[in-house]
Amino acid sequence: MERDGTLPENLTPKQARFLAALLTEPTVEEAARKATVAHTTAYRWLREAPFRATYRTARREAVLQATAQLQAATGKAVRTLVGVLDDPAALASAKVAAARTILEGAGKGVELEDLADRLTQLEHVLTEIQAAGEPAANGKPPPGTRANGARPGVKAWN
Repeated sequence: MERDGTLPENLTPKQARFLAALLTEPTVEEAARKATVAHTTAYRWLREAPFRATYRTARREAVLQATAQLQAATGKAVRTLVGVLDDPAALASAKVAAARTILEGAGKGVELEDLADRLTQLEHVLTEIQAAGEPAANGKPPPGTRANGARPGVKAWN
């Protein structure tokens, strides 16, 4: 079911019920039972490309929503960790665990920023290479060139 309560265009009402159950039940059999669909039908639908694509999209959306909820709680989580770290009555093991979690999270954040910067630089270099007419990584010549890589009107050196 879409956010506005409508069915995805390519699903029947039964398929939509099964899709919704797939997102909440731990097994295909339990999802089929909840949606009142035969398990053989459920597995057949899961083999069909249009249903699989819709299911993949729905799972992705569910994960994105869960991720957004986690991100919304990060400030509270950090305040909790800092609170444990600063609490004079907290056990030493709890303080160490809080400190470790804070340091690991900060380190991962720096790593992700570094990776994002490196990816941006690589994308920039790739764009420059492609603009200069170098063959793309997929082995196909850039637009406006012949299959041998030569540009029309330019003599190729062999």
